[in-house]
Amino acid sequence: MPAEVERLTSLGATVAEDRGSFTIMRDPGGLVFCVVPVQTGQDRFDAAATTWQ
Repeated sequence: MPAEVERLTSLGATVAEDRGSFTIMRDPGGLVFCVVPVQTGQDRFDAAATTWQ
């Protein structure tokens, strides 16, 4: 997770709050989003999750 936060920060996002188990961020346009650890064994999460390559 720290590497993903670092990658997003390098692209212009900012950290709004570090909650330890997840990080709340803002994109350059101000949209709030969260970076969470990989969720395993939760089919419902996988079906609803948005991922980017």
